[in-house]
Parts: sequence; C-alpha cells; structure tokens
Amino acid sequence: ILKKFNPDVIGFATGNGGPRSSKAKLDVAEQGAKSGGMAEQARTLIDKIKGDESIDLENDWKVVTMLIGGNDLCDYCEDKESFSAEKYVENIQAALDIFHNELPRTFVNVVSVMDIVEIARLQRTFTCDILHFFLCRCVSYASDEALEELQAVNWQYMDLTHQMIDSGRYYDREDFTVVVQPFLEETKLPKTESGDYDKSYFAPDCFHFSLKAHAAAGKALWNNMLEPVGSKSTDFTIHYPLKCPTQERPYLATAKNSNTSFASANQASQNDNIRPVSGPSAAVIVGCLVLVCVAVGGAVFALRRRKQLKDQDILRKPLLQKSTDMASTLVLT
Repeated sequence: ILKKFNPDVIGFATGNGGPRSSKAKLDVAEQGAKSGGMAEQARTLIDKIKGDESIDLENDWKVVTMLIGGNDLCDYCEDKESFSAEKYVENIQAALDIFHNELPRTFVNVVSVMDIVEIARLQRTFTCDILHFFLCRCVSYASDEALEELQAVNWQYMDLTHQMIDSGRYYDREDFTVVVQPFLEETKLPKTESGDYDKSYFAPDCFHFSLKAHAAAGKALWNNMLEPVGSKSTDFTIHYPLKCPTQERPYLATAKNSNTSFASANQASQNDNIRPVSGPSAAVIVGCLVLVCVAVGGAVFALRRRKQLKDQDILRKPLLQKSTDMASTLVLT
C-alpha cells in the first residue's frame, strides 16, 4: 500500500529467511522474540539504517512498526515477574527511547498485542497440540483460573502501552512521533458459516497467520494509520474496506494532527481501562489471529524523498513530503 503512494519505498523484506539474510533488508524481526529483546532489535535496525548508503538518515522519512508481546504472555506462567505488564511496557519504552534519540523523520507504529487467550479456544489438530505444548503451553494447557489471570495481564499490556504513549513522552518533536495502532485489541477469532473457527486464517501449526490473515492485518494497519488518534478501529476482518486519504485528512494520523491533547488522550486511556470481565464468560471479546503469538519486532520502511519538485508542484506519488511537519506528510494521489 505504501508503494502505491511512493514507488521508491525501500527496506521491506523481499523473501524468506531470518533477519540476517540478504532478503531481510531492514526487517529485523526475530521469530520467538520477547519484549526484553526489543532494545537490541532497535539498535540493530538503527545500525542497518546508518550503514545503508542508499538511505539519507537526516532527510528520508522512515516508518517503523513494532508488534511484540505474544511470546511474553505465552511464558507468563513460567516467570510472572519478568513477563508482567509493567516489565513489558518498560521494555517497549527502552526501544522507543532509542528510536527517539537517534532517528530523525520517523513515524513509529506500536501495534497493540491481541488477546492471546483465544488460542486456547481454537480447535486444534494433534500436530497443533504438540506444537502448542512447546510454543505456548501457558495458554493452550492452562486451567480456567490461570486463563482468567492471563487475560487480565493481557489487558494490562494494552492499557499500559496506551498510557505510556499517551503521556506525551514522544510528542516533543515535529519530525518524530509514536502512535498506538489498536486494530488487534478487539478482533474476534473468525468463524465459518457453520460456527467453527475459521482455520484458513491460520498456518498449519494453528498458531501463525496464514497469507489470508496477513493480508487482512496489513489492510487493518493501514486503516489505523489514517484514522485519528482517539477514533481508531480496534478490530478487523478480511472484509473491511481499505481506507483512503481525503482532502480533509491527507496525512498519517498523529496525536497532534488528530487534535488530541495529552490530557484528553490520557483520559481516553483511563476510560479504556474499564475492561469486560475476563475468563470464560468473556471468551470472544478479543480474538487471536496468531501472528501476535510469535512476536514481530521492528520492521522499517525508508521512504526516499524526491530531490526536486518539478515546476513547484507537489509530487503525486510519494507518501511523505519534504516537510518536517508530521501533520502534512501524506500526499494524495
């Protein structure tokens, strides 16, 4: 979608392989990663950007997307202190601080973690049962009481993330911002017409996203990026239409250009803390499309600027202009 607005976008992975493969480009996500490794991933990403001669660090716009937390929750029962909500947010903040200190012209998406408890309710195959024992037994093999506790911690992950970002910690510059994108928070586990969970959204391990779910999540992230802070969608399905920039809002949404004050953002975050009762009675309030269970760390797209404006007209295709004003970065086609 980004390439629709700017064909010169670079940095995305171009094939299979780990973060150190040549096809990874600026994608430094680690399979099985936890939030404790986010600062290291941030450091790796920045080193890659600075070492890439095709990127103008000071002038090229950069979009960084962070999704982490599923594996923390999968191991919560093994070490409740290390995987507490407070520790989770502390780890995310450490990574964001690194970006804030070293990356100019950067828009950071922090995608909220999903309700991982939904995995326990997916009808699994024998193979999936074995894999889940090793991948996420704190969820898949937990008692109802343990699931209720885990879901409460899951909600805290979301709430404390919102509170940390809404505090205004990263709103002190015109060329840098962090925005929570909550499209996973209330996404329900999709079902077929017969009422069974739709396994076409999952890989054969009943854990990761299928291509179908990846496509839906990509659309949902894009939609969230255009939606004003305070009015973002908190769920998605594959049938949701793709949103487009308008004359009234021709840019990526930030707290500033959404007319969201720090105080009102904090109030909204506090209101969001009023959560439904967790446990079996609230089983489908939030779904789990499984990518979140294997943490996806930092992935960046460097948006290459045009060196000159022909005839003083605004270029039609680039996503991000030369302007340092975060409120005017997206250019309509």
